[in-house]
Amino acid sequence: MGAVYAKDCPNAPGIPVVLIIYGLLMLLGFVWERVKPRINQNSNLIKRIVVVYSSPTVEFEDIDAQNYCNRNVYLLALYLINTYLITLAVCLLVFCCCFGGLFLLGIYMKKE
Repeated sequence: MGAVYAKDCPNAPGIPVVLIIYGLLMLLGFVWERVKPRINQNSNLIKRIVVVYSSPTVEFEDIDAQNYCNRNVYLLALYLINTYLITLAVCLLVFCCCFGGLFLLGIYMKKE
């Protein structure tokens, strides 16, 4: 997706690059899993978030506009990052709840 629309986002040319990086990381991840442990995919997450969220107003219709970006490219990058962040937040919440529950259970069991 990012390679196909690489020139369709002059407002934020980093957005198609983010999609290309995600695609490459996915391909590398599948290959690397067979040989070695998973690649650390979080290494440049902050950079990806800044690239996508640094364009508060994006024009989807006027190709000649300075802040134009292809709608599919921008929304896919936005959804990928939002899905990742929501999944991370839910995992942290579940972990904290489970850890907190076990901690409280340990305190309760000590009292008895």
